[in-house]
Amino acid sequence: MALILSVLCVVLFGFHGVEGNVNERVIKENEPVTITCEKNYPTTVFWLQLKENGQGFEYIGSFSKSKKAGKLPEGSKNEVTEKNFHINSFERQKDSGTYSCVFINNNQLEFSSITKLHGGTVSTTIKPKVQTTHIQTVPTTTKAVVTCGQNSKGKKAEKIDVLLGCELHIFIPLAAGCGSLLVLLLITILYCNSIRTRRCPHHYKRQPRGRAAGHKTLPNPADY
Repeated sequence: MALILSVLCVVLFGFHGVEGNVNERVIKENEPVTITCEKNYPTTVFWLQLKENGQGFEYIGSFSKSKKAGKLPEGSKNEVTEKNFHINSFERQKDSGTYSCVFINNNQLEFSSITKLHGGTVSTTIKPKVQTTHIQTVPTTTKAVVTCGQNSKGKKAEKIDVLLGCELHIFIPLAAGCGSLLVLLLITILYCNSIRTRRCPHHYKRQPRGRAAGHKTLPNPADY
């Protein structure tokens, strides 16, 4: 029954509701709103909303005096009392539109004064934030550059480091070590060769072996 009455109210509101006095209000986003039904109704009052931009009508709630209870669509976060309809948090896209309470009095359908709600414009400009915190300057420390002659003492050693450079400090000991090994190798070779020559002075001249007893010596071949 309530659904049939709400449909009839929507149709009649479309033809007659907008002809009355319209109370226009601009509401900010997330702000609570209260709409009052100014006329006295005998039993039950129905709340209707005409959506903005021609999106159609919507039944948003009702209140029964006999039951002293209100009724809202499922999932609605609003509240309805005997004379008022409360929007707890206004949403521009959802709640903008025209509101009216409708009731039946002596077999006649009556409307209260109409309230039109508009959402306030949201500013899109963002103000630059001014930094008020004090910026602490951290002193930067530079590490000392390690030189090749950092362990050497005296100005003379520092001048030698500048002239030679770090690469030569590494190359000179390696070259000296390799030279020392080469000299030791040559000395070893010469020393071993001299020992061998002393022990076998005629090792390069082979002596003829003696003949065994009982064998004749072969005649020497004739010289031609």
